[in-house]
Amino acid sequence: MLTSLSIKDLWVTSNATFIALYSLYVSSWIIRLPFAVGVPRIMTNMSVATAYFLTLYPQKHNLDLILENTNTFCLLFFLTNPPLLYMLPFYISSIVNISSVVITHPKLKRYGFASYCHGINKNRESIIMISYIIELCMIPLVVLFSVLGYSSFFNMVSYGLLIRMSLKIDMMMRRALLIILQVIDSKIVNLPKDWQKLYMDLKDYMQVKHMVVSEEVKDK
Repeated sequence: MLTSLSIKDLWVTSNATFIALYSLYVSSWIIRLPFAVGVPRIMTNMSVATAYFLTLYPQKHNLDLILENTNTFCLLFFLTNPPLLYMLPFYISSIVNISSVVITHPKLKRYGFASYCHGINKNRESIIMISYIIELCMIPLVVLFSVLGYSSFFNMVSYGLLIRMSLKIDMMMRRALLIILQVIDSKIVNLPKDWQKLYMDLKDYMQVKHMVVSEEVKDK
C-alpha cells in the first residue's frame, strides 16, 4: 500500500523524469542531440501519466471525484501516447509544480537552482495562465494532425475531453479562453463577413460566450 509520503516521492520523481526527458526534446529544437531522438516517446508520456495517476490514487475509493478531476482526463490523454509537441503546456505546468516542491524541501532549497524556483513560484499564476493559453491554442493543431494522420483519433478525442472538463471546472482555464477570444474579437473585424459569421456561429454553438463572459462580469 502506498503511503502519502511514498506517493509524493514517486510524484516528484515522475515529474522530474518528465521534465528531464522533455527538456532534451526542447533542446533538440536548438542543438542537434542525436541521443534525444533515440528516446522512445512513450517513456516521456508514461512518466507524466504516472504523475497524474499518483494525484488520483488517494481518491481511488471515490469514483465521482475521479470522474470530475481534470487529472483523470490528463491521464487518459497521455495514455494515448500523443506526439511530444502536445506536451508543451504540461511541461510548463510540471516545472511550476516541481518548483513549489523545491523551495519547501529542506535539502533541495539549499541548492543554487532553488533561487530560480523561487522566481517561478512567485510568478506561478502568470506562468500557469501561459500554459493554459498554449493548451487551448493547441486545439486546431491537434485536430489538424489527427485529420492528416500525424496523430491518432484517440489523441484528438481525449484532448477534447480534457479541454471540455477543464473549461467546466477550472476558472483559470476559462479566463485563458477569454483572453484568446478577446484577441480574436479584435482581429475578426478585418476578415470577410462570411468568416465573421462563421466565427460568431461557432462561438454561440459552443456556448463559450456564456461560460466565459459571465466570469469576466463576476470579476468586475
